[in-house]
Amino acid sequence: VSNPDDKSASGRAGLVDEPIIVSSIHSAKGLEFPVVILCGVSGGHGKFSRADLLASRKTVYVGCTRALEELHLVATPEGSLTADLSAALNP
Repeated sequence: VSNPDDKSASGRAGLVDEPIIVSSIHSAKGLEFPVVILCGVSGGHGKFSRADLLASRKTVYVGCTRALEELHLVATPEGSLTADLSAALNP
């Protein structure tokens, strides 16, 4: 659905009637799905600037809020966002 090399594919996620849709978080903005799987949300292992970390948190939030029934996150345990997500899920 989303192809960085094909700008005309942007926004097609809401128009397809397929059992599985692969899309970027940005292309799925404003849409909802029964099940969402977010991959690679760990945020890397290096140091982030505060602005980059905040932008990453906002993007992950948008992705998480696309799920209506189930949300699955795939992340490495060492990532900077993984610690944030763990703290939010286990206060």
